[in-house]
Amino acid sequence: MDTYLIMVVVCVAVTIPIAYFKNRKFQQRHPDKLGYMWGYIQGVAPIVMSVILSIMFVIVYNDSGMQYITEPIQTALTIAFIRACFAYGVIKRNRWIFIIHTILSGNPLLFIINGFYIKNRWTEMKYESVVKIEVIPT
Repeated sequence: MDTYLIMVVVCVAVTIPIAYFKNRKFQQRHPDKLGYMWGYIQGVAPIVMSVILSIMFVIVYNDSGMQYITEPIQTALTIAFIRACFAYGVIKRNRWIFIIHTILSGNPLLFIINGFYIKNRWTEMKYESVVKIEVIPT
């Protein structure tokens, strides 16, 4: 239980400053848009937790003297990697990836919170989800 608590404290201690910095930078670039602090927290936290989880498994792997990585560890790292990929999409403000990320969380409370959050930013995130191609005149 102590290890889990340490992981959560480290995750929160790293996630909030990064999310705050990203949101402040976003607000400076786009003062007309709503803030995205919660979205950045939703995106940064799984990436930070994936890194912490990977480091923890490497430490356990080295300390236990195992000759190979067991299947549960492979599964956990694979899931962490997939969540981190979706989290990157949330950081990039892709609304469909934000929805998938919310569903994959499996947390009914986050379904409600993120539902209202996405609803308030749906039109803003629409234009950011489209890839912009500029034609440079030659």
